[in-house]
Amino acid sequence: MHLLSIMVLLMWQLRPLQGDNRSCLHRFLILTALLGGILGPASGNAKSKTVDPLANTPVAQAQHLEKQQNYQQAMDMYLLTAKKLTPDRRGKWRTKAAEMALRAGNITQASKIVEDTDQSQLETLPLARLRVVAAHIARSNRDYEQTIQLLNFPRESLPLGMKKEILSLLDEAQQKTGNKRAHTAILIERYSLGDDNSDRLWNELMALEVQDLTHWFGETNDQLERGWVELAYVAKTSPSKEALNNTLHKWQQIYPRHPANQNRLEAVRNQQRIVPGALNQVAVLLPTTGPLNHLANVIVDGIMAAKFNLPDIQMEVRFYDTNAQQDIYTLYEQAVFEGAELVIGPMSKPLVDILATSPLTAPVLSLNYGNNQELYNPNLYQFALLPEDEARQIADRIMQDGLSQIGLVIPDSPWGERIAQAFNDRSMELGGTVVTTAKYGTQSRDFSAVIERAFEPSEEEGNGAGAEAIFLVAAPQQARILKPLLKYHYLGELPTYATSHVYAGPLSNNYDRDLNGLIFSEIPWMLLDDTDANRDNGLPQAEELDELTRRHPRLFAFGYDSLQLAANLHNLVQSVDAQHEGLTGNLYIDNHNHIHRRLGMAYFKRGKPVMLSLPLSSSPNTEAALPTATSPVNEKPTAGQ
Repeated sequence: MHLLSIMVLLMWQLRPLQGDNRSCLHRFLILTALLGGILGPASGNAKSKTVDPLANTPVAQAQHLEKQQNYQQAMDMYLLTAKKLTPDRRGKWRTKAAEMALRAGNITQASKIVEDTDQSQLETLPLARLRVVAAHIARSNRDYEQTIQLLNFPRESLPLGMKKEILSLLDEAQQKTGNKRAHTAILIERYSLGDDNSDRLWNELMALEVQDLTHWFGETNDQLERGWVELAYVAKTSPSKEALNNTLHKWQQIYPRHPANQNRLEAVRNQQRIVPGALNQVAVLLPTTGPLNHLANVIVDGIMAAKFNLPDIQMEVRFYDTNAQQDIYTLYEQAVFEGAELVIGPMSKPLVDILATSPLTAPVLSLNYGNNQELYNPNLYQFALLPEDEARQIADRIMQDGLSQIGLVIPDSPWGERIAQAFNDRSMELGGTVVTTAKYGTQSRDFSAVIERAFEPSEEEGNGAGAEAIFLVAAPQQARILKPLLKYHYLGELPTYATSHVYAGPLSNNYDRDLNGLIFSEIPWMLLDDTDANRDNGLPQAEELDELTRRHPRLFAFGYDSLQLAANLHNLVQSVDAQHEGLTGNLYIDNHNHIHRRLGMAYFKRGKPVMLSLPLSSSPNTEAALPTATSPVNEKPTAGQ
């Protein structure tokens, strides 16, 4: 109607007027221009108008729900959006739906969306995002190899935030799989993107063997990587302070713009490893007052016993109270100023962390591991009676005995989880499988329901879980309940293994008959007590110790070994294969300056421990290899003993 009106108006305006043909022509041109202005845009709009493919979808609602962090409903709306689109347009929105499911914690739904999405229809960015979702799912299932495989695609052109997310996933996955070089390379890439991870990166580089650094340097063309690798090589191999300074000067000339010039070079220059030879004076930093002084006194007794058992070494031992008001580094500096060439202690984890980040002019042998295991200081050696060492050795023993399907009985606590994780990791390395886990409450006395749920025992079939052996983690009181209970539930014929925590020492022999047949790891000194070997070495017997020390025999041995380690530290750091045969086990140092133990094995017979074997004396650093069986000192136990 509007167009018709315009045309009528035009015809009326163009009617001829008397004697005015020029006026008529003029009006015609003006009205033609007006008509073109009216009709032109309308005609153009009609040609260019397209239908928005998202017009009839709930995408706006999905985006609104996402902003409100209502991820579950946002997922539903994104899926509905995808459903309303053609197959070639669906993938982007299905990817968004998978991301929402992941954020909502709905791993099952996220996995289904990923599996049902046609990845061949996805462009580069949505495809990368979908694979990141899949990698998160694999991580949640602890499938770290799959995580790495899913993220094995070019990421140079991706947004910065997405790159960081991918590298964070790879950081954890490479660390969990034990690929140290690949993990370190990821840390270098994270550093290049602005992550403040210089200390972690340096610690990982210093944990690599010199041979690994040499191979890496020869294989990479990346200047950032080459600079870091060569600097670590220099720090690990320079034989003297003078040689170190000369080589660092050359390094600076080759890599004048390398970021390590700003945040690492000076630390390398000042943190060369110091390994004293013969010691004249040792300082011991322990809480000789306060609530932990009774335990510290047992360690002190061990240290002094070791001192008197080193007749050829004239060594002064001075004690400093860490429970005093001054901070730990001030106390350390005081000890060094007063002549200490090596410091033993402290035993508090936070204090160990402080020393790990401090400049140390004399080496420290701490009596615990710090909380932050990633901190590295070349002059800090961390020594502790780690239960993880025992768990790994029990895994070795079970596999050595030809058993690969293992059921766990552990306390429902962070301590129990730590031990179980170390055991599981080592078992997997050797081809074993944890088929079930029973977690009992640490304050509970009723463990039957926990065992029944985990093992599904029956008189006819034994255990429905298919376990061939049991790994028990328990304190003595709990072990004395759990071991007979396993027998009651038709699990008594399964070989049962435990850490040394089940044995309270010689004073408990009258109470340990319920543990008969249980195989456990133990420190050599406890297995050799009252033997000619101990007497020939001048070691005290149990009856010679006071009552407090007899209640904490492993702490006494711990103190004894700490001074023996201090006296032999220069030998241990010279070779990766070097060991010290101590009271707490065969001791060796890893690449992070952590001291580990290999223990003996025993089993209970008539309530008393009977030695099966002493620690292996073969190379301790071949962790992936199954240890060679040693000849048992006594007969192998049966389950009923």
